[in-house]
Parts: sequence; C-alpha cells; structure tokens
Amino acid sequence: MKNMRLMCSLHNYLIIIITFASLSTIVSNQAISGKLIKDISQRVKKLLDGNLDEKGVLNVNKWFNDNLQDPYYIQTINISESGALTSYKGYFRKMELTGLKSFYIESIELNVGSLDFNVTARIPNLLLTGQYKLKGKIAVLPVSGNGSFWMNFTNVLVTCVTNFNINNGVIKATEVNLDTIPGEINLHFDDLFGGGAASSFSNTILNVLSHSLFDGIKSNTLPNIEKQMKTRINDRLKIINISRFSPTSDSLVDGWIGKVQAMIKERGYDPYFLVNDTKTFSANLIGSQLSGQLFNGTLNGLSTLTRTGPIKAIYVNDSLLLEITMGLERMTSTFDWSLSIGTFLHRSGLLTFNLTNLSTFTRLIQPLQRGAKMELESFSIVDLGHLWLDVDGLGSGDYILEIITNLALNSFKSSIGDIVAQPVHAVMSETLSQQKITFLS
Repeated sequence: MKNMRLMCSLHNYLIIIITFASLSTIVSNQAISGKLIKDISQRVKKLLDGNLDEKGVLNVNKWFNDNLQDPYYIQTINISESGALTSYKGYFRKMELTGLKSFYIESIELNVGSLDFNVTARIPNLLLTGQYKLKGKIAVLPVSGNGSFWMNFTNVLVTCVTNFNINNGVIKATEVNLDTIPGEINLHFDDLFGGGAASSFSNTILNVLSHSLFDGIKSNTLPNIEKQMKTRINDRLKIINISRFSPTSDSLVDGWIGKVQAMIKERGYDPYFLVNDTKTFSANLIGSQLSGQLFNGTLNGLSTLTRTGPIKAIYVNDSLLLEITMGLERMTSTFDWSLSIGTFLHRSGLLTFNLTNLSTFTRLIQPLQRGAKMELESFSIVDLGHLWLDVDGLGSGDYILEIITNLALNSFKSSIGDIVAQPVHAVMSETLSQQKITFLS
C-alpha cells in the first residue's frame, strides 16, 4: 500500500539527514573540505525546502504527509485460509483506504556502520471500504456473502526494518521487513447470508476473529510490498555516491573520540588529580567505632577512551540522537588511606584500584532546527568491568586488610561514576562547542 512509498522516501531522505548532521558537528574543517560540507549542506537544504516550521524546526511528519495519497485506492486482494476449524476463500476489491495523512513517526533508528534501519510509526485511524466476496467457515460456522464491507483500524503500529550493505562504494538494501499491527479492528460485511439476523450474527463472529482476517490480508500483501520497497529503495540509492560522503562511516565518530582523547591530555586530565575529593566511611566493629578516609586521589587512563560498540542514530522528538558505547581500556586510581578503630588503633597506607573493560554510554543530541548545534546530552558509567585492589601498608595476615578492602571498594564503586564523568563530560562538551557548523547553517 502507500506505506511502501512512505518507507522508501524515509530511508532515502534519512540517510542524507544523518550524513549532514554527523558531518556538521563531528568532523572538523581540517578533516573534510569546506567545499564538500557546502555541497552536502546545499543538498540537505534543497531536500528540506518547505518542511521547516516557523521556528525553523524540521517537521518530518509534514514531510511525508504532504506526499501521501489519501484516500489511497487498492484494486484487489485475494484471501484464503485452510484449517480444521477455519477455512475460507474470498477477495476484496475496489477498495478505498482513508486516514493515511494522520500518520506520524514515533522513532527512526539507524545502526551506523551496518546501516540497518528500524522505523516505528503510528496511524491513529484507518478506514477501509470496498466490495467483498467470502465463502467458507469460521470457527466451524459457515459464512458466505457478496457485497459491500468496511473495516476500521485504530492505533495502527507500522514498523519497517531494512538491512543494507555496501559493496564497491555502492549501497544496497538487502532485506526489507514490513509489519502493521492494529490496536483495535471493527468490521462489517453487508449481505452475509443475504442479510437479516443471520448477517448480524455472522458479523459478530467475524469481529471476534477480525485479527485473523487482518493477518490473512497481510500474508497475501506484505511480501509483494516488501519486494517492491526493496526495488524502489535501491533505485533511489543509486544517486548516493557512498565513496564521496559516507553516512555510515564509523570514522566520523571515531575521529571525534580521538579529539576527546587528545584534549583530555591537553587539559591535564590524564593523570587526573582529585585534590579536593576526600571519601570518608565508617562502621561499627564489635562495639568499637571504625572510621576511615580516602584522600589525595589520582586517576590514570582517561585518555584510553575508545569506542567499543556500534553507533546508533535515532530520530525522535524533532531531534537526531547519536548513542555511542565507549570503554576505558585500562584505568588505575591511587589514594592515600587512613583507618582508625576507636582511640587505640590507627593505620595508613596507599590504595591502588585497577580497572579493565570499564564501559560507558554517551548520547549526543542534534536538534533538527535551523542554527542548532550538536550537544552532549548524557555521559555515564554503565559497567565497571573487572576491578581489583592493591593495599600498601598492611601485612598479608593483618585482619585490617579485609576491612579496608571491603570499605574502600564500596566507597570507590559508589563514586567512580562521578569521578570519571566530570572531566570527560567537560572535554566532550568543549570539543562539540568548537565546531562552527550548525544544522542548516
């Protein structure tokens, strides 16, 4: 149906938007020529002409709704099912589908690198009218009729997943999976059993099994739509020279991460000295008050931040999000420690925390509004990876070793997220603010 044209346009246009949004804020003028940026900018401006609202925000829904045919006319769909309880044959023809212009996009996800798209959209209300012929049995009850019908679908979920590959500089869709899931279905068939009470009863049965009928329609239509979508998408993608500007290049983001690494060192964050950051802890040990602190901390390894997973680009709420999984290959942190038990015992020494495979989550946001810059929305620690502790100042048989180890580890785990996030967040924000190119600048 019209969903085919809608999704084809969506994939074609979104590739260019994501390309420009990435280039405009991640790649510096030294990394890519001003001529190429200007060329991409002109392409995007032409593509989006007339689709910005009065505030300069990209109206993606208007973009597609203006090109939707509503009502949409469908010629003939044959349906059939064969089973022990339910079996029927029939067709729908001369159909008119209305309500497509109420379509709106909930989200668009792109796995940058593999170029896999996942589009989610909603249609609040669809009405399908036309002529039908049906004969068979549903739940062992015979049904037959020939006349007019209508089906009303509400809260229709539309999903489309498309897989791509790039070969010799050419990008192609390799697989398209389309699905539609209605929330509620109401239907009515005129002249079932010639009308009257029997017709009313049969329509009640059909409404109970309306989703089964709808699935029958889908199984007879979606494979052909998916095939046509794949052909149409690839026809449109022929105009994109992937070797000239690649919307899937991981190197764009990796180049930005490289800048973050360099600036961490330039700003003196590796090593990162926690001069005014003292961690205190206390506990009760067999009637005695135990208290201790970690101080004079030093963090090493922040500049080893690297990307460890795929990049995901998401369109939602008039913005483009880039979600990046990164990790610290190796990080160590040293603290002076002191521990007192009551007024009789005092110990001190040096603690060294060692971490490997620490995992972080970063989300960048690019508002699709004229003049808007990409910004850092969030940076957080999601997994500490493997953590172990070396304690200096105690003997291996000293019972204080276990106490200081447990208390220090708990204190460090609860604070490491804030310790790492502060300098990294500052550097990421600074590298993004240095970019002079904005969306549709």
